Amino acid sequence: MNFIDREQEMEGLARLWEGKGPQLHVTYGRRRVGKSALLRHFLQGRPAVVFQAAEVGMRQNLTALMERAAVDLGRAELAGIVPRDIEAALGILAATRASSKDPLGVVLDEFPNMLVSDIGTASLVQRFVDSLERDDGLRLFLCGSAVRTMEAEILGHKSPLYGRRTGQLRLAPLPYEAWRPFCPRMSNRDRLWVHAATGGVPAYLVPIEGATTAREALLRLFFQTDSLLLPEADFLLRTELSVVHTYASILRAVAAGATRMQEIAERVGTDSRTISRYLPVLIDLGYVRRETSLDEPAPEKSRKGRYFVVDALLRFHFRFVQPNREVIERGDGEALLDQVVAPVMPTFAGPVYESVMRERLAADAASRFGSPVLKAGRLYGAWGEIDVALQLMDGTWVLCECKAAQTKVSAELLDAVRLKAAKVTALSGQTVRFCLASLGGFTKGLKARAESEGVLLSEIG
Repeated sequence: MNFIDREQEMEGLARLWEGKGPQLHVTYGRRRVGKSALLRHFLQGRPAVVFQAAEVGMRQNLTALMERAAVDLGRAELAGIVPRDIEAALGILAATRASSKDPLGVVLDEFPNMLVSDIGTASLVQRFVDSLERDDGLRLFLCGSAVRTMEAEILGHKSPLYGRRTGQLRLAPLPYEAWRPFCPRMSNRDRLWVHAATGGVPAYLVPIEGATTAREALLRLFFQTDSLLLPEADFLLRTELSVVHTYASILRAVAAGATRMQEIAERVGTDSRTISRYLPVLIDLGYVRRETSLDEPAPEKSRKGRYFVVDALLRFHFRFVQPNREVIERGDGEALLDQVVAPVMPTFAGPVYESVMRERLAADAASRFGSPVLKAGRLYGAWGEIDVALQLMDGTWVLCECKAAQTKVSAELLDAVRLKAAKVTALSGQTVRFCLASLGGFTKGLKARAESEGVLLSEIG
């Protein structure tokens, strides 16, 4: 992993480490997003115990914790200790720094495994944290991949640990630009295709490091009988959900293009009321997003909301892998990739290109347009749709149309987006800036018009 791309997270951890008194930090996020690697990297050269809990009994985890501490701290005598519970174990570790002025870091990775084996674990950790003195330099990190468990059992208001944390981080995948070093010779188009399938999750990129084409990368990741990500979606859902079948059916329906509540219900074979109970869970997990047009005055109450699978792996899996699992497992995955998947990848990757551009324009709004972003999304209605819309803090609107095709974009696209903007009531009387984004570049005629009309042209790189 390129930890330069985690600079903001590293700075946050550094502030925590340098703070006064004991600290409790919660780090969580989806499987394979790089939580453990980030913490290990940050703690290099610092006194720390980094332990990953297993799906075993508490006694076995506590024994393994002390064995890990014996190695990490160079204290062989710790390996022979079997604490009665997690509170006692943390007390023993805290005592090891009695003669040191340096803080001691203790990482309990995959902490939800401890919660499963002993329901009183969170209460015992709470009691330990409450017993610490202001000069105790302990830095306790609770880390986990089970997002719902971390939010409910550790961060939630009903958790014994509620209000004790001094910091929290929900780690996100790497942005599109960040993983260029993994595949430096891959074309922009191919890199976009791979991003549309992996979403920038670091552990998904390591196996394809050095790949030069999307075909090579996708074949290796998904379409061989021993591909790393062939079963990954199943593992991901089982980490978070107890009733996988219904959620999987909803994800497959949305990934296939059902965006309205009623459409999803019809595809799944149930009613909207049932679907409405499951969708909020998928939204909380970050797998699905509900979206309304950016000019919608009451988005929470709007019946015009649309649903999209925003987790790239799940979207790709339920669009191409899960419906064809039998084909892949019998050894015909390469033909499936070439004859079924590749021809539609430009269309499939289109919304991802729009998301990349939305994030890029929002991040650079202050420098490019003179004001930070207030809201970002898209505009749509009976008149059509505009791919990217930003409302800036100074009231300016930025509208961008995105084309993921390899062909050069002409001035017709600029005329089209201006025509659509003229039909949006919310833009009447407002200052509007236009932007065009193209994977294939722009014609000379469009470049000339853009320069004279103050239109921003952006080529993803």
